[in-house]
Amino acid sequence: MHRSAWVVLVVICMQRQVALGAPIDIAIIYNDDEVDALVSGLQQYNDFGNIDLISWSVTPNPALLTPYDAVVVTDRYKPVANSAGWGNVVADYAESGGGVVLGFAFFSTGGPAVDFGRLEDADHSPFRRGGIVPGDTSLGEILIPSHPLMTDINELETHYRYDVVDHPGATVVANFHDGYPVAGYMDVGSGRVVGIQMAYKEDPYFTNRGDFMQLYRNAVVYSVPEPATLSLLTLGGWLITRRKRR
Repeated sequence: MHRSAWVVLVVICMQRQVALGAPIDIAIIYNDDEVDALVSGLQQYNDFGNIDLISWSVTPNPALLTPYDAVVVTDRYKPVANSAGWGNVVADYAESGGGVVLGFAFFSTGGPAVDFGRLEDADHSPFRRGGIVPGDTSLGEILIPSHPLMTDINELETHYRYDVVDHPGATVVANFHDGYPVAGYMDVGSGRVVGIQMAYKEDPYFTNRGDFMQLYRNAVVYSVPEPATLSLLTLGGWLITRRKRR
């Protein structure tokens, strides 16, 4: 490769890394009248740009997700409109390189049955959904202490957790004291799906307190591919091509 072409490639990589270092734009798929607590909570971090809401009742459409770097999936109320349709769209979005966070209360099987399509299968979700676990608990063992999902997480107490089991290929990062997972993830295609078991609002009646918003922040940031990784992949592709041409 000519030196000038190499310089151009380096500039492109640097520009790509700068672009990926820009604020993360988020779509939140929801059916919760208190979702503004999640929006305002995330807005306090400098990591994020636009944070927009998409109701489950909107007709599923892949084009609605293309402007966003990450999608947060939540549902508080059952049944969930268009659950399978949106689930398949979000699964495709992850495979194409998008970041996905499955949060409160995606993993609950309580109430009327809900089908989230391919988004809940073993190839697209770190955890199998389960029934409500009664009683309060708190953050227990952090299995990977230095993991980005646990950045600045010192205290978590919750009443909202479910009898989930990690799917093959998933990585569990931390557990509650009673052994149920707090957070984990799975790489899906070119993207990543993160699962967290915490509500996103402090609750005076059913325990939910601590660094839960920090956990949502960490989950969204970690779901998006790292700029350095993509730059190295680009560089690696050039080196392979250059070696073949010799």
